[in-house]
Amino acid sequence: MTFCNVCLEILFDGIIPKIEGVCPKVDCNGVLVEVDEVIAPAILLLYSKGYKCVEDSCSGHAHIPSSTLYIRFSEYSLIEDCPHGFELLYEGTSILIKKTIESTDILQRQVAIFEAILHLREWAVNLDDYQWPLKRYPSVNIP
Repeated sequence: MTFCNVCLEILFDGIIPKIEGVCPKVDCNGVLVEVDEVIAPAILLLYSKGYKCVEDSCSGHAHIPSSTLYIRFSEYSLIEDCPHGFELLYEGTSILIKKTIESTDILQRQVAIFEAILHLREWAVNLDDYQWPLKRYPSVNIP
């Protein structure tokens, strides 16, 4: 899934031609961000609250016996805690929140990934809005 980091317009690969770089909306100039669909609601929620500096992320992969779900932020000063069951790691000027899921059973791994995504979303819902010195991001209704 691809979305704009400023106007939060969602562009789905496969439905319209893949667009890279700058948002196609007039006067937006946002950067297009690609994320896994499973983790996208939490990331969109973070962006809508002003946490715009997500560098990269992964929702984990059930087919891999040791799979890691993570979000990397480019400015560690923005995040001071992490979701239940996740680790908070400082790496240079970025911060990583991650959860490693290990199991020999693929169904157990998939359930653990979905549970981790729910914890991540709950954490994002409870975060205070981050006030950037510049404009605020639009509010997004994420179910």
